Order: sequence, then structure tokens, then C-alpha cells
Amino acid sequence: MYSNTTIKDKLLSLTVVILTIYIIFHIILVIFANDVKQKWNIYDQNIKSKVLIISKIKSQIGYGGMVHDYKNYLLTKDPIYLEKFQKNYFEFQHLKKEYLQLPYTSEELQYLEVIENSMNYYKEKLSEKLSEKLNITHKVHDDLKALHAIDALENLFEKAAQRISQRLDTTIQYIYYLSIVVVLSLILCSFYLKQFFHNTIILPLHEIEEGLFSFFKFLSNRKYSIEPINIQSNDEFGQMAKSINENIQTASILHDKISTQNIEFEKMIEAYSKNVIASRTDLKGIITYTSDAFVEISGYTKEELLGQPHNIVRHPNMPKESFKDMWETIQAGHVWKGEVQNRKKNGDFYYVAATITPIFDEDNDIIGYSAIRQDITHEKEIFKLNKELDTYKKHLETRVSNATKQIEELMNEIEDTQKEVIFTMGAIGERRSEETGNHVKRVAEYTKLLALYYGMDEKEAEMLRQASPMHDIGKVGIADSILNKPGLYTPEEHKLMQEHTTLGYNMLKSSKRELLKTAAIIAIEHHERWDGKGYPNGLKGEEIHIYGRITALADVFDALGSMRVYKEPWSDEDIFKLFKEEKGKQFEAKLVDIFFEHVDEFIAIREHFCDSKSDISN
Repeated sequence: MYSNTTIKDKLLSLTVVILTIYIIFHIILVIFANDVKQKWNIYDQNIKSKVLIISKIKSQIGYGGMVHDYKNYLLTKDPIYLEKFQKNYFEFQHLKKEYLQLPYTSEELQYLEVIENSMNYYKEKLSEKLSEKLNITHKVHDDLKALHAIDALENLFEKAAQRISQRLDTTIQYIYYLSIVVVLSLILCSFYLKQFFHNTIILPLHEIEEGLFSFFKFLSNRKYSIEPINIQSNDEFGQMAKSINENIQTASILHDKISTQNIEFEKMIEAYSKNVIASRTDLKGIITYTSDAFVEISGYTKEELLGQPHNIVRHPNMPKESFKDMWETIQAGHVWKGEVQNRKKNGDFYYVAATITPIFDEDNDIIGYSAIRQDITHEKEIFKLNKELDTYKKHLETRVSNATKQIEELMNEIEDTQKEVIFTMGAIGERRSEETGNHVKRVAEYTKLLALYYGMDEKEAEMLRQASPMHDIGKVGIADSILNKPGLYTPEEHKLMQEHTTLGYNMLKSSKRELLKTAAIIAIEHHERWDGKGYPNGLKGEEIHIYGRITALADVFDALGSMRVYKEPWSDEDIFKLFKEEKGKQFEAKLVDIFFEHVDEFIAIREHFCDSKSDISN
């Protein structure tokens, strides 16, 4: 239903409203101007109050005031002047308090403090009763400070009053000028708008009103047909009429497209029914709709499903708790999501990922439930196979772990066998020279102890301990007559004896085992000397491998303290004396220092692996 008010009246009403708003705005500006003037008057009144207070203070300080009373009291000792001074001082404090209740600046406060300091000065002097010691020149100087401060305050007030007056006049002029401009603008705008609306808008609107009305009827109900609007002018309304006619044509085309899309939509619904497993039930769970895909996967016909409770496809393997949770969720108005195992008509099963949503009416009451499902039977089967594969994988991993453990045990056994063979070979070399097997054990322990204190890590030191028993393996290639000769060697025999280092190295150098490579280094370098006078290669200092330097000291320490066919065991004092003499010559100085720092540990090893009591020197 349309109002009887014409468009012309509505536009005129709009003009009146706008004019009224502008008039109100003008009134507000006038009110604002008066308010500003009142506020400036209040501020001006504050200045006048301050001027009055300062004038009173000035009269109290000047002739006949506190300073005058103070000086008269000093000259006459008359208590009347003292009382007048105290009364004026009290009134000064009252005036100051009254001043500070008004708005003030930091500069004003500073001047007030100068005045107060001057008054306090006189009051303190009277309290001390030191009038006979006062300096008159100093007091006059204090009076001048206070008077100057008062003059400065009066100048501030005079300047502030001038500024206020100027600002007030300027602001009021601006406000009135603005008001006049606004009023004139409103009058001109009102006149112009009236003429413009009538000639440019109202008349053309009347021409196209009927056309628009019929056009809107067409949009609301496509059964209506409309005639094009016939306006010959080429102005804005002519363009509007042309646009409306084009929209009518577009609407007809859209009508045809919508009809086509409705057909396509019906096809989409059909495709949805064929491909989406969907159903709808009432509040009691009775099926009211099923898609073709639901019919196909369940094995039931649509007629067999409609009107039946949804548990017709329920599989007995599904726990009741799952359905209880489902119903509690959807009956509370929430969406339920989960995996469900259903049963086909022929007894087979299938899995779906279901989303069940409550259906609400206009009053937001639940009137039923809709469900969309995705067939995940294939994924479930894959999951089951993966689970079985994981079980088999774990079984294989257990078998591989056990096999690996057995291999590690075998490798450890082989490594222990290698160590035992190396130690035995070292012992064989010593046995040929009628030395005890404990010699190689002691040398092995000595070398590890020296290596650790020298700075080697545990792994490398242990490698040295295992390899050092092979230091004299080359003796297996030396004749027994030389090895076991009780006396001193001839030069030729000594040269032959020195060959045991090279023989041992040649026996071990071709091995790829790290342990035997270490033993080869020890075999050829344990008779080298720090000063370069050793054999077989005459290496010097750090040219000698650390393995050879360590084994050299350990071998000499044990050999000197043990019985040999060609000598008696040395005493510890003689051994220690030799080590000190050969420090930096036969042996590296750092190793000799380590030996003496931990000599108790070396002796403990010797006693633990001793051959007999006769082999230990005390």
C-alpha cells in the first residue's frame, strides 16, 4: 500500500527539515557565543580577584604595613607594633591561601614565594629576638624583592586582561559572522533546492512512477508483463528510463536463465541422490527420505526403507553407548559426527563417516534430523591391513634385533679372541727371551696409566693397553743364543738384537685392524730415544709416535726392576735416579714427570702382577 503523500511533498518536507536544522545550528552558535563570553567573564573575574588580593598584600607590606610595624618595634620595643605585625602576617597568610584557591601559574607561585620569604624573614627575626644584631641594609633589600614581585604580578594581570579582552572580541566577531553566513546560505539553498526539485526531479519522477511500479510488480511476480517506459528526453531521467527498459530486458533474460538453472538444479539434486549417502528422519528416528546412494549401499529398496526406524541398518557390532551419545547430542540441538558400522540387507557390513544435523523450524524447534555419510569401508580395510602389517613389522624388528644382538655378541667374542691372541703372541716373544708373561701384563697396565694422565681418552688408552704387549713380538725372529745370552752382547750381536723392532713391524704392518696397526707402531718405535740416539730409525722428540714414547718408558721401568739372564733386578732408587738423569734425553720430560707424580700407582701395578718376591726391589 502506498502513502497519499506525493513525492513533491516529501521533497519539500525534506527542504523544511534541512532549513530547520540549519536554524537550530544558528541558535546553537549564538548560545555557544554567549557561553564563551560568560566563561571569559569568569576568567576575567579571577584576574580581578587576584588584582584585589595583591593590592591588599601590597598595602600590608608597604608604609603602615608589616615592614613598617617591624621597624617601629625594633626602634621602640612597643608591643603594639608587634601585635600589628602579627595581625598583618596572619592576614597575609589568609590572602595567600585565598589566592591559591584561584587558578594560577608556576610563575605566579614563584612571585608569591618571594613575597612570603620576605615576610618569613621578619617573622623569624622577631621570634629569635635578635633585633640588636639586624642589618638594616639587608632588610631594605628584602623589602625591594617583595615589592618587585608584587609589581611583576600586577604586570602579569594587566597583560592577561588585555589578552582576554582581545580574544573575547575576536571570538564573538567570528561567531556572529559565521551565523550570518550560515543564515544567508540556508536561505539561498532553500530557494535553489525548491526550484531544482520541482523542475528537475519532481516532474520527471511523476512520468516514470507508473513504469517503476509495474517494473517492481514484475520483479515480485514473474507472471506479470510490463511495457517499456516512453520518455523522449535525453537528460538524467531519460537515461534512467532507458536504464529501466534495459533492466526489464535483463529481467526477462534472467527469468529464462533461472528456469534453465532450476532444471540444472533438479539434475544436481538427482546426482546428489545418486552419489551422496543421505537420509532424513522424524523426531522418533523414522526414515522419511533416502537418497539413491543410500538405497544402493544398504541393499534395501526405497519402499523398504521409508517409514522404518533407522536401526534397520544397524549392525550388532556397534556398541549401544555410541548410539546413546548420538541421540543425546542431536536431541540437544548439536551436530554429531562419527564412524558407524552398518549392516546391509544381505547381512554384509559397511563403514560410513556420518554427520547428523538437527532440522529446525521457524520457531527454532527441532522437527527432524538429516544425515550425510561417506563410505569409508575401503579405508577401514586398508587400516586393518596396515595394522596387520605393523604387527608383522614389529615381529620382524624383534627377530632382526635378536639377530643383531647375536651378531654383536659374536663380534665381541671375535674381538676378545683377537685381544687374547695378541696378548699371547706378546707373551711368546717374551718367553723366548726367558722373560715372564707378567712382564707384558705390567707393561700393558703401565702404558694405559701413562696414556690417561698424558691426556688420551679412555678408548685410545685402552687401545694402547691392548697393543703394547706386542712391543717385542719381533724377538721370535732372533736366535735363542742371542736372546738368552747371559753376558754382554758383541757389537754384531747387539746389531742383530736391534732387528727385533723391524721384524715385529714387518709382521704387523699389513693388517687393516686398528689394534694391529697400533701394535706395529709400538714394535718399531719403542726403542727410539727423545734425543734421537735410539734405534732403528734414530727418530727425535715428537717425531716418535706417542705410543712408542709411552711404551719405551713403561718397558724400561719394568725391565730394570725384573730379573734377566744377563742382570739382577735394580732397586727403585737406582731406577728413579736413571729416570731423572734420562729426563729429556732417553724419555720425554712430560712422561717422566707423570711417572714420578703417580709412582705409587705404578708400583701397585708391579706388585699386583709380580712374578715372585725376588723380582720386586724394595
